[in-house]
Amino acid sequence: MIKITKKAQMHMTETISVIFIFFVLVAFGITFYYFFQKSALQEEQQKQMEAKLEILTLRVINLPELRCSKGEAEPIDNCIDVLKLSSTKDVFKEYFSDYYFEVFSFAKVKVVELYPGNSTWTLYEQKKETQENQTFNYESTYFIVALRNETANLREDNFGFGYIETGVYYEPIE
Repeated sequence: MIKITKKAQMHMTETISVIFIFFVLVAFGITFYYFFQKSALQEEQQKQMEAKLEILTLRVINLPELRCSKGEAEPIDNCIDVLKLSSTKDVFKEYFSDYYFEVFSFAKVKVVELYPGNSTWTLYEQKKETQENQTFNYESTYFIVALRNETANLREDNFGFGYIETGVYYEPIE
């Protein structure tokens, strides 16, 4: 009779060991799956951020408030009129809540002149408000544009060049 009890104890110990190993393997599997999903979500967020930046840059370049044009002729591609640019910041502020927030959301739009001058125009900037222990990342992209200055001396070339910096604020996946 004692032998049977020891056999039962042995089977119980084996069963508990197998169940313990099973749960350890399940825990490893869940941990691996969690880190894999986190990595996949971060990659997807990066792709969405790149697409959002591309759309934002195209919106800025194609704004009629900034584009170079000559009367009724078609606008010049990848060109920004400096005269329009100088007054656009006030228009952005005036119609911020009505129109521009829906167009740009939480973003920053800045135009930097590299030649012939060294001017910078921050047209739009709306940061997300942070709460305790909350951080937001900023991702930006740059696009080279021609800058036409009609007020420049007509004897000199009235085109310069610079770049548009467009960026978005977003909450990172942790």
